[in-house]
Amino acid sequence: MGGLAGGAAWFAHWLLDADIADNWGNWQWVAGTGNNPRPNQRFNPERQATRFDPDGRYRERYLGSRPESGRQKSGRQKSGRPGSG
Repeated sequence: MGGLAGGAAWFAHWLLDADIADNWGNWQWVAGTGNNPRPNQRFNPERQATRFDPDGRYRERYLGSRPESGRQKSGRQKSGRPGSG
């Protein structure tokens, strides 16, 4: 069993309070295959990293390097879009 079904089954195996409907719905949402009440919502990993890991410790631990300071080196502003603040 692979893909979404395999991941959801593995996740449920390790949960003490697994709820199939809730967990599978969350897996579909994370994978981008389920229903989304806000269809125009776009996940921006760069913005999330700036908000929730401002000093880059999580990214350094799990990705092996700290992010560029403020994204000026790549020509991008903090919003993740060129020319916007």
